[in-house]
Amino acid sequence: MQSYMLTLSKKQEITFAGPLREKTDYKILRELYGISARLSRKILLMHQEMLSFTSINIIARHADTATTRRMASSGNYIAIDCNNRCLLPLYLIMRVLINKMKSENTPFLLKSERFINETSIDVNLFFCFVGEDGEYKTTFTQAVPDTPCMILEGFVRYDSDENIIPRKKYINKMLRTNPLYIIFSNAASHPQYPGELGNGTPFIDRMNKDMESGISSNPVGAVFNKIELEEMKTIKQDYEAKKKFAEQEGCCLKKPKLFTIIHVFCDSPQHQVSSLLYPSRRAV
Repeated sequence: MQSYMLTLSKKQEITFAGPLREKTDYKILRELYGISARLSRKILLMHQEMLSFTSINIIARHADTATTRRMASSGNYIAIDCNNRCLLPLYLIMRVLINKMKSENTPFLLKSERFINETSIDVNLFFCFVGEDGEYKTTFTQAVPDTPCMILEGFVRYDSDENIIPRKKYINKMLRTNPLYIIFSNAASHPQYPGELGNGTPFIDRMNKDMESGISSNPVGAVFNKIELEEMKTIKQDYEAKKKFAEQEGCCLKKPKLFTIIHVFCDSPQHQVSSLLYPSRRAV
């Protein structure tokens, strides 16, 4: 119910930062159901609050290790905004979701649109699936399944014709790069908390606090054991490495040269292929 109501309120905007931006139209229920703008906003904020609590519980439940489960349940990592919406660090969320997808052999699609300044030059689809060795593989093909999966939409921007990487060379670089590096690097380079919460205590400092004290901030004040503290140290090192990769290879808004994610949603890969073959069907 919460997801449906919030989907109704999504407003898509075309921008020069990439092919798509979304924001919440808090007055949409007034237009759909004839209620006041104030009541419309109140209802949507209530659904956002409820969905945020549900989402945190889902992340904690599907965490692949005791350490990430405790982090997802800890007051040291859960931030609450002025509208009482609970939020976890983006890197932690993506780590749990992608590892869960990997364990269930769930594929995903990277949709990359390349720009010269504000002009779109091409769109490339990369289908990623779990191979026999248990690791994700990337293919560049239109022969994709019709089963719904997660679509990660991103963009590349060049500031001049001279800096454009030939399409074949770009595709080969994407095929050579571990897709999980691309996703986790985007997550690490992005602000870990949205809006005004992004000005709060950084994710890395929150981990440092727990590693220095060895005590979590959950209600019972449980102590992280030695194994969990070592794993937290590994998570911190991975986070720092992915953030560095994003800045060097171009997986961030400051340097969108490889693939910078701007939108994540669920759709059929075949529908995404169809939207390229028949541009009039493309949703923007």
